[in-house]
Amino acid sequence: MGAIIYDSAKNGAYVKSMVSSYSNTWSKQTSSPKTEVLGHVAEAGYSKGKTSASVKVMGASASVGVKTGGEAYLAKYEANTTIKIPFTNKKITISGEASIGFSAEVEFDVKKARFGVKYGNGVGLGVTFDISK
Repeated sequence: MGAIIYDSAKNGAYVKSMVSSYSNTWSKQTSSPKTEVLGHVAEAGYSKGKTSASVKVMGASASVGVKTGGEAYLAKYEANTTIKIPFTNKKITISGEASIGFSAEVEFDVKKARFGVKYGNGVGLGVTFDISK
């Protein structure tokens, strides 16, 4: 939910304001519930092909499930890219983020070959590796 101020399919750039969402689902893959709440005042970014990046201002999020943690931030920077692993039918997605505020999160999923950890008080840094077909 929120207002999309600018969205260009041609160059992949977008700007949104007052973004919020809530989800409560049951994961068949992990046989566990997943609840997530997030919101931020403004977001600007780029998303095209296998690469995306965004900047979010003044927000908070919380999640419970395979990924458990929470954060409150003044500014948050995110980026990810997907690379095909040579000689296999798999690909790896590498995601990174940095935030100014407080963040703590742990993510571990054996079935999806995903691991991520993030912590910061002041400046927070995080990285996630996701291997998929």
